[in-house]
Amino acid sequence: MVSDETRASALRRSLAKAQAELENLEWNKIDLVLLYADALVEEPFNNDQSEEDIQAVESRFEQERATIDKAIKKAEDLVELLKLTLQKLDTTMTESKKREQPERKSDLHSFTHYNTDVFDVSPQLNIRKHQALVRVFEYETIPVTDVTTMEIDYLRLPLERIEGAPVLTLDLQAVDKKELALKIVIGVVDFFSNFERFYKRRLTVDLFDDMAWRYMSLALESADLAALYDEDILRPRYKSRGWREVKECLSDMFNLPILTGDVLGQLFTIAPIPSEHVRMYVDRIQVLIRATQMEGLDEALVATITASLPGAGQDKVMQKFGTLKGVSCVGELLRFMRESPSIMYGEPSVPSTWLLNKFANDTIDDTTIPQHQRKGKGKAVQFPCDYGNSRNFHPYRKPRSKRQ
Repeated sequence: MVSDETRASALRRSLAKAQAELENLEWNKIDLVLLYADALVEEPFNNDQSEEDIQAVESRFEQERATIDKAIKKAEDLVELLKLTLQKLDTTMTESKKREQPERKSDLHSFTHYNTDVFDVSPQLNIRKHQALVRVFEYETIPVTDVTTMEIDYLRLPLERIEGAPVLTLDLQAVDKKELALKIVIGVVDFFSNFERFYKRRLTVDLFDDMAWRYMSLALESADLAALYDEDILRPRYKSRGWREVKECLSDMFNLPILTGDVLGQLFTIAPIPSEHVRMYVDRIQVLIRATQMEGLDEALVATITASLPGAGQDKVMQKFGTLKGVSCVGELLRFMRESPSIMYGEPSVPSTWLLNKFANDTIDDTTIPQHQRKGKGKAVQFPCDYGNSRNFHPYRKPRSKRQ
């Protein structure tokens, strides 16, 4: 006869497999939408497709989406069935253990509560994290997972709401669709920064990485995302639940890799708006850099921003710095632009390979160019893709890997 433990183990494996399949189907649906979005939006303008061709593309899209939706619904039903079955089996096993196992009494004076699953102990002040909990929260008892290691059970640790703590608020009602990706990305990135700064100061470095995941749930209540986050953060992929895993969990919830790719495309094809003041233009650039966290790619950003300026403005940059490599960082270029209002005077230019070819020796090491693309010493490098024509061209965006 198969034991309950064996059945439970088999159910958990089946559940993990079904959840992975459901996740892959959802990603396939996203890829399908993006693929047909390109076909429906871009191809009619590029290839002069007829109305019948466009309707045929739309029809194929609806058929393929219906097929994926049907598969997703089937996978969701299977996941729910496996969860329900496993929950019932776990309940049966727990009740069986309680009947079979006699009550145990503790002979350790430090225990204030004890059973087979839960340990609450008096703080052990010789342990750094116990000491930090007493110092910050003045706990009289601390839940632990093991009385030998005294490892803290943060899941059962009572939380105290902290006044003035940052919360996630995303007001997207009146946001234009073109600005939606940037609004979400910059909102989440700024929230991460405010959350880390506040709780590192309040929890101290000793406790922040261990308790940030619990306080994140409180911070998401105002956005009605706490329940979804509480379920996701307990998944095996976020096992350690440190600050890095917390940000990864939120990134997955918001699909930040995809949204950041769209914002990255805006950054590398940025251009001044007619009659826009230089300070407003610099502010727009800084928002995009902050959203994409591209501060480390100074040479590429310097070349991109310089290429977006009018010809006279490009000449002013070269007169000031001599070469693009003379610009120590993108911040230095933006400061120079703020102090030079006349840098925006003149006919607007279209960011393209022209400026990059002109200053290729300043921005790119010839040894990094594949042999078949090299044009000889001293000649301009011919880039394989126009810098400003492709909406999907993100030079520093890595391909999305299949989710585990």
